[in-house]
Amino acid sequence: MPWRNRAQSFRKRQDELYASLTEEALTGKGSEMHTWASVFASTDKPEGDQRRALKPFAGAAIETTAGSLQAFVLACIRYPDWIIAAQKELDDIVGVDRLPTFKDRPFLPFMEAVVRGMDFPRH
Repeated sequence: MPWRNRAQSFRKRQDELYASLTEEALTGKGSEMHTWASVFASTDKPEGDQRRALKPFAGAAIETTAGSLQAFVLACIRYPDWIIAAQKELDDIVGVDRLPTFKDRPFLPFMEAVVRGMDFPRH
């Protein structure tokens, strides 16, 4: 059955990709950061290796992020005027030669409202 061979090939590629991304998350190679995944997987557990247990967490994080980004893009399309105000606030407070940090947060009330506005229940 050709579909079975194709499905097995797809599954093998998917597993290899998952394994490489998991390894990057555990070592911090991708972001050079100490990640929650590395702490979770490195903690000894009676069940043994926890790498496969990370998959549902990663899936949930991806879906949550994708939904938030979709809501943000739709809001940008529907209400384009606030993008100009947000950019002006960022340029005035942060400037153009660096990214904002958490220290800038008290001085960015409009951006705070934008971020909080994206955190609403989606039905």
